[in-house]
Amino acid sequence: MNRITYLKSKFQNQGCTKSELEELYYLIQNEGLKGELDQMIIDAWQSKEDFKSLEIEEAENLLRSTKSRIEFQSKPTITWKTWYRIAASILLVGSLTWLYINQTSKEKVMDIEWITKSTNNGQRARISLVDGTVVTLNVGTTISYPRYFSDHSRKVKLHGEAFFEVARDTLKPFTVESEKVLTTVLGTSFNVKSYGNKSTEVTVATGKVKVEFSPQALAEEAILLPSDQVRMDLDSHTLSVSKVDLDKYLAWRENELYFDSEKFEDVIKTLERWYNVKIALKNDVVNNCLIHAKYKNEVLSNVLDGLRLLVNFNYKILDDQTIEITGISCEQ
Repeated sequence: MNRITYLKSKFQNQGCTKSELEELYYLIQNEGLKGELDQMIIDAWQSKEDFKSLEIEEAENLLRSTKSRIEFQSKPTITWKTWYRIAASILLVGSLTWLYINQTSKEKVMDIEWITKSTNNGQRARISLVDGTVVTLNVGTTISYPRYFSDHSRKVKLHGEAFFEVARDTLKPFTVESEKVLTTVLGTSFNVKSYGNKSTEVTVATGKVKVEFSPQALAEEAILLPSDQVRMDLDSHTLSVSKVDLDKYLAWRENELYFDSEKFEDVIKTLERWYNVKIALKNDVVNNCLIHAKYKNEVLSNVLDGLRLLVNFNYKILDDQTIEITGISCEQ
């Protein structure tokens, strides 16, 4: 007995869990078995003779608790009364989720099971999504994604920084939601940096990317091509697009720190995430000093010693997790 047959049998005997219902739907869609779910729902209804006499009003009452999860986007191929009876019968026999499918619109109506993966400061990870997309997470990053994507879209949520290598699917756009920004593609590779600061950066390596503010009612959006970067100001809801050196913004994937005219205070925040330490600035004298430097596979003490050649400051290692910096001046 293959997996689809096994899950169909459990469904018909009212034994499917929520995650099994999602898996059954996903497998049937992947096999291209059009009409399979329609027939399963109708069979479930027809097997319950006692429920065929339900009035529409009764069925509507049973459906009220789940109506917020149901969207009908086109006219059904059978009567509304029939569909209400089908849905009501399934609810009555213990299923809290029902599926509506027709010739032009297929909607999965069920609670989505979200998976969350995180990296701590000092950690990185590489994960594969069910559609074949590969995501590389930088330090201090969290991503959430559904166990199975819907029929019409692929959406994930991100806090931190990640590089996406998106599997191409022209029928299912891939969207990354980060803070107040939506990044949408069909199949491409790009980097999103969104650590909850006042701005979000999206940098494109290959393909074409659309970036816009969320909610989408806000007018500003940008279409990006390879080597384009957009910086989204989350306070003013404005954006700026420029051509950039991809090596700089993707260097972290090769365990390389790359600072190009970055403020010292921002460099310190990066070092905290990179090395999983707390760095306390005793004053703000050197906060706005600009840093131009690259470090690859270096221990923190070597990086700090290197920075001291650029900016005049002293540092003290208090313990394995805490460092104290006293700024003197931007010039040595």
